[in-house]
Amino acid sequence: MPEPNYLMTGCLGVYQWTVHGNHFSSRQQGVLKVTMKQMIIGFIACPALALFLGLSSANAQTRVSVIDVGEVFKSHPTFPDELKALKGEAEQFKQASLQLRQQMMKKAEVLQQYKPGSNEFKQAESDLAKESAALEVEQRNQMRTLMEREAKLHFQAYQQVESAISSYCEPREIQLVLRHNSVEMKQGDSGSIMRKVNGSIVFYQPSRDITAAVIAELPKVVR
Repeated sequence: MPEPNYLMTGCLGVYQWTVHGNHFSSRQQGVLKVTMKQMIIGFIACPALALFLGLSSANAQTRVSVIDVGEVFKSHPTFPDELKALKGEAEQFKQASLQLRQQMMKKAEVLQQYKPGSNEFKQAESDLAKESAALEVEQRNQMRTLMEREAKLHFQAYQQVESAISSYCEPREIQLVLRHNSVEMKQGDSGSIMRKVNGSIVFYQPSRDITAAVIAELPKVVR
């Protein structure tokens, strides 16, 4: 009669041994002992492996938060005051430009005192044109300077906000932060309605909003 073969399947493979009559040979007993140890290790490894895979799957899930960047900028330690001062300079520049234009218009009226084509008319017209061109160049340069300062102000503030977000999120393993607008819609206010309608985020759990936490973090990164 052929010797019966016995198979047992574990987590890590298939194990087989042969029975000779009613006993195992010493060699086969040694193989069986090794096989049984492998089976035990395999059965222990199965739940451990499942647990590891479960943890890996959980770790693979992205932790997402939301933030109202506009609110953070409003609560910045220095940005609102600096922006207000810059807007004040821009308003002063605007008023000064209007006064200069009025002065140029008055000078243009002086031309009417001279006969067109006369030497006096040509000289006054030439002087007025040069002064007008110089004034235009100066105003353009001042406007460009104001715009560059505003851009630099926003750039520095945004870098500081980014740094505060990183300081808060990295220890908490938050991998993704989305921008949202926390201002509620107001009936009759088309601006607030369209901002909500066109917003990227429709729903989020309030616990995911890190706006207040980042505002508290800002003073640590603003020097």
